[in-house]
Amino acid sequence: MSKQSFDYAIALVEYIKKQDGEFADIRGAAKKLKLPRAYLEKVAQKLKNGGILESQRGAGGGYRLSARSANISVDTLINFYEPRYAFCPLLRRVKN
Repeated sequence: MSKQSFDYAIALVEYIKKQDGEFADIRGAAKKLKLPRAYLEKVAQKLKNGGILESQRGAGGGYRLSARSANISVDTLINFYEPRYAFCPLLRRVKN
């Protein structure tokens, strides 16, 4: 897990939560959060592929939280980027 990716993911999810279910465009998010747009787009794509975000193309499009992620927590993002078994040797054995 890249600490920077994780930090950007937290910032992006918190920004999207404030959009009240509306789609947030990455350009606006990057500007507001003062983060590089291209990198933020990669983070958003990863979260979309993981089912945390959903996207819509075109005018009024962007990203929003998926229905299952409406009450997402930092713990969920930690587990998404670094599953629990990666932290603890005992849990790695349980996984296998």
